[in-house]
Amino acid sequence: MFHPLPIFIGLRYLRGRSGDRFSRFVSYMSTAGITIGVLSLVTVLSVMNGFEAQLKGRILGVLPQAVISHDSGRVSMNEEPVELLSQYGSSQPAVPIVRSEAVLQSHQGLAAAMMIGIEPDSDDPIRSRIVSGSLERLSAGKYQVLLGHSLARELDVRVGDKVRLMVTSASQYTPLGRIPSQRMFTVAGLYSTGSDVDSQLVVTHISDAAKLMRYKAGEASGWRLFFDDPFVVSELSSQPLPEGWRWSDWREQRGELFQAVRMEKNMMG
Repeated sequence: MFHPLPIFIGLRYLRGRSGDRFSRFVSYMSTAGITIGVLSLVTVLSVMNGFEAQLKGRILGVLPQAVISHDSGRVSMNEEPVELLSQYGSSQPAVPIVRSEAVLQSHQGLAAAMMIGIEPDSDDPIRSRIVSGSLERLSAGKYQVLLGHSLARELDVRVGDKVRLMVTSASQYTPLGRIPSQRMFTVAGLYSTGSDVDSQLVVTHISDAAKLMRYKAGEASGWRLFFDDPFVVSELSSQPLPEGWRWSDWREQRGELFQAVRMEKNMMG
């Protein structure tokens, strides 16, 4: 029976001499050890790939993957830089976004979070993660927010409760000192991603977020980009931008986590 040369040699050494039982035992044990080691490595790599895919979906699918903003801190929503945004080839049209670090206060305590203002009519990824309420409840002028399940539990609030949203980057100086821009918001819904994003992200209507940031009508923080593969930002970020424009992406908040996962995969591979 014909066998390829590597298989022929392997079987020859595996069987060994008929009278040398110890050598045959060592060969069998070595083969079994190598087989178990390879199977373990394949299993661990499969688990790591699945873990990375879950992180991409649960975290990067909700957070702004990339934002193009201006050095002035504001952009006009009525003057979309089509030529600038088209060079990045995003999977969806770029949409305006308002974002800022914020502090939430309820009757039970305080919590720090990242506030983003979006257009509820857009196909935002947060829509598929809502477990209570709906995205359509975020109407301009109603001052309503979506909270992550973990953040709502930390503040001990439910749909319909009030929370105070404060933005320190839009503070005003008064005779009593520096006072952050703040307003009472109603919890319109809860979302759940199964990650730490649930304790850090607050979503509201872009118009209400802009007013809280003391923006003029029609102004936003920047243009939000979406990609099928969030990891392409490492290549796109190196593209030159016109003077006055800047690029920021998810790596500023989650870069260390995914870098650690990828390093472990490379070490195991």
